[in-house]
Amino acid sequence: MVNFFRCPIRLFEHDTEKIVVAPADGRIVVIEEVDEHEYFHDRRLMISIFMSIVNVHANWYPVDGVVKHVDHHNGKF
Repeated sequence: MVNFFRCPIRLFEHDTEKIVVAPADGRIVVIEEVDEHEYFHDRRLMISIFMSIVNVHANWYPVDGVVKHVDHHNGKF
């Protein structure tokens, strides 16, 4: 159980203003264009990442910036 909730330190030594890094450990299972109706109201690229029990179960901010709004959407998990 302790291994499941581990949170290793991640150091990134590149210019973070010009790149996007993966927000989670795991395997990319879907890359597709979707119609986004909540914020942008246009077509966007959706990338889905599957996390198995051996992956670190933490989500990272993939870009530099400030979070200005958070919404909770009920789901299965």
